[in-house]
Amino acid sequence: MSQQRAIYLDLEETIINNWYDGLILGSNVNRICNTIKERLQPFDSMHIWSFAIYNEEEVKEFNWRLRPELEIVMRCKFDTIFSVDSIRELVKEYENINYDSRAEFMQLNNKFYSFIKYCQLYKNFHMVLFDDCVPNMIMQIPDKNLTIETIKI
Repeated sequence: MSQQRAIYLDLEETIINNWYDGLILGSNVNRICNTIKERLQPFDSMHIWSFAIYNEEEVKEFNWRLRPELEIVMRCKFDTIFSVDSIRELVKEYENINYDSRAEFMQLNNKFYSFIKYCQLYKNFHMVLFDDCVPNMIMQIPDKNLTIETIKI
């Protein structure tokens, strides 16, 4: 059975220097684009998966301040911009655990583990996270026809 391929990008120190400056890290973007071109084509969707964006207000800020230029350099439109709050809701769905606050969620989960948990909500996918703070890893979950891959940039 075939898999859909979804690509997820971290922001800070992966494609931009930090949330406040928003300077694009050209060498990282080039490495990501080359990796996608060499071994992840075709892909079905591209998303932002970042703990730099806390809530819906910051998603709106991202959309007007950073998104247009990042979509140009990535040569792709982003499908979903995940915030810490939206990631927390998805992980809550997977774990069936209520976190009292964003701070508690971030303390108990990082982007890497949150991504692994989130991915397990799906079947028939190859999900790839590019991030500066993850190990290079491929995880297979055969009963879901699911491949979870993280690529350190």
